[in-house]
Amino acid sequence: MKYDFARWVNSNFKKFTENVDFFKGHIDVSANRYGRTQTVDDYNLTVEMAKHLCLMSKTEKGQLCRQHLKDYVIMNILITLLMYITL
Repeated sequence: MKYDFARWVNSNFKKFTENVDFFKGHIDVSANRYGRTQTVDDYNLTVEMAKHLCLMSKTEKGQLCRQHLKDYVIMNILITLLMYITL
């Protein structure tokens, strides 16, 4: 099922706090070939919020992101252990 962006934001941003986890702004974009512009909402996410959204996603790309985050955490644990052992 496809969602428009505003609906996706409303359903996925509920657990996050504006001006803490994300920052909302507005940008003007070209709406058509005749040069009209349209003001749309723009969101800047913290890294933590982006990670949470990836973990919540049920898509193939979400699965890839989850695997990447797991690999990253495992790599950091191994590096920390190696640093501890060599001290």
